[in-house]
Amino acid sequence: MSALSGRVATFLALNTLIVTAGCAEGKSIPLPKFIKQAVHSELQPIISLLQSGQEQLEIRLESRTEALERGMESRLESIEDRLTLLNSRMEELTGRLDGQQTQLDEVITQLIGQNSQHDEKTVTGNEHTEQLRAIAITMEKYNTEMRKLATRLDSQQSQLNKLSSLLSEQKTMDGDVAVTMNNDTVKQKHPRDCSDLPAGSPSGVYLIRPSVDSQQPYVEAFCDMETAEGNWTVIQRRDDIQPRQNFFLGWSAYKKGFGNETQEFWWGLEKIRQLTSSKDRRYELRIDLEAFNGRQAYALYQGFAISSELDGYRLRISNYSGNAGDGLQYGVNEKFSTYDRDQDGSSYYNCAQRVQGAWWFGRVCGYSTMNGPHQDSRSSDWAGIWWVMWRGLDSPKKTEMKIRPTAQHR
Repeated sequence: MSALSGRVATFLALNTLIVTAGCAEGKSIPLPKFIKQAVHSELQPIISLLQSGQEQLEIRLESRTEALERGMESRLESIEDRLTLLNSRMEELTGRLDGQQTQLDEVITQLIGQNSQHDEKTVTGNEHTEQLRAIAITMEKYNTEMRKLATRLDSQQSQLNKLSSLLSEQKTMDGDVAVTMNNDTVKQKHPRDCSDLPAGSPSGVYLIRPSVDSQQPYVEAFCDMETAEGNWTVIQRRDDIQPRQNFFLGWSAYKKGFGNETQEFWWGLEKIRQLTSSKDRRYELRIDLEAFNGRQAYALYQGFAISSELDGYRLRISNYSGNAGDGLQYGVNEKFSTYDRDQDGSSYYNCAQRVQGAWWFGRVCGYSTMNGPHQDSRSSDWAGIWWVMWRGLDSPKKTEMKIRPTAQHR
């Protein structure tokens, strides 16, 4: 391209000299034909190249134009879809506004009616507007409160359903239960223990009031109405079920109670104290044991009671009978002991820590504990459940502790 431009420049320079020479002599010298041809032949490739470039530019421009048109059409379609959606929402909002306008019209009609009845209290249009605004704000507050109330009602309905399920299990307790106290027959709406249930009541969870104080609340208790003529209030259960209930807990948990009355649980020291401290009833304690091979045994004690928390919920029992052996012989008159309140009779160990459970431990931690971790049938470990007089340290599969008034006090 630079060589071609050089030749064209040479021809133009030569032509300039010729014209200049003619002008100097006062003559008009025509441009030689061969120079025109040479210039034309030299410029022809440039012209062709420019024309080709122009065509390519036109093609690229046309392609770009088509792409832009397609993009614009796609964006226009998207915008139209959005406009359609906005129109749909606008129609919905318009419907809501129409409904609210209808309500406002009704309010305005009421206000106009009231205005006609109280001409002496006529107010201006601006005052009406302010009242309507105040009414609208109040309505919104009411709506907010209604939503909150609806949420609370849903929660309370769930609780009511649970209570209804519990109450349905006690249909036989709707009437008064006749009990004998000081040779006089009195009526109780709810029993003090499971022996007060009507004859023929099935085993299950019932509401009882272990305290003689009528101001004390009712509590749930599992009633065993089958074992040895029934009427037992179950105060503890261990069983080979999942999920396991953790029994390695502190003083406050054993005082209040924990677990599920239909599975593994500890009823609570304070409830046991309330039930056994009444002067008109004496209780017996039965402990049922079942091994993994199906063998069963039991221990029965008379005069069962525990003292106050101030005295450490001290154990009182007497007169063992049964076929499991006297596993509580070293627990008599001992305080209840947990890992965080060491009150056991051992001078060597924190027995609750050692067996990982709470109990009435005697010297060298006694001959029994029902509240250690549940082990399998091959376990023979201090950290577990055991009744030494029956199977040594071998862990039983299932245990139950239950109490009822002695025969002369039922």
